[in-house]
Amino acid sequence: MKSKIDIATWARRSHFAYFSGYDCPMFSMAFQIEAERLYHYAKDHGISFFAICLHAMMKATNSVPQLCQRVENNEVWQYEKTDALTPILAANGEFTHVVLPYHPQLETFLDSALPIIETAKSAPAQAKASNEHRQDLAVYSCIPWIPFTQVASAYSNFHQQFYPLIHWGKIQQDNSSRLSMPVSIQANHVLVDGVHIGKFYEALNQYCTSL
Repeated sequence: MKSKIDIATWARRSHFAYFSGYDCPMFSMAFQIEAERLYHYAKDHGISFFAICLHAMMKATNSVPQLCQRVENNEVWQYEKTDALTPILAANGEFTHVVLPYHPQLETFLDSALPIIETAKSAPAQAKASNEHRQDLAVYSCIPWIPFTQVASAYSNFHQQFYPLIHWGKIQQDNSSRLSMPVSIQANHVLVDGVHIGKFYEALNQYCTSL
């Protein structure tokens, strides 16, 4: 479900016009998230750590309306929810893109997502998902080998990139010997500001520390 935003009365209309003129309106932020409880919850319940991290990222994304807005044919639309487009490492070492539906409840999400993930792991790798051109998606990618401090993604067109691009990396012990992991989010300034990334961070941190 989506609803059209009236640009003429939109509080963000001047920012929309301003950043629409940029050659590259994308911006990126990175931060550390405490992963201690998330990691042990996954281990104690026999849950894929990748899947529980992905659900946490999706839950945080869907809690921020601006991260669920898209520009389509110069019109701005608010989506009720967004699903995930994410790469899954296949058996031959290449990746397959899959689309995973968002469900607020972790158990429901896992019931839906895990069969899709397992199929992608064993099937021949495919760079494109058949339904990846939907607008109601955000892009998520796990980079578990690297404790990165920032991420820059490839774009086919800066001006048509309205999906949030979210990465998380290798978990490590921080200075207090607790587990943490890096998270990076890239968004289009036409729709999103730093305050909205701050809300994403707060929602993600709350979820990861309250399981």
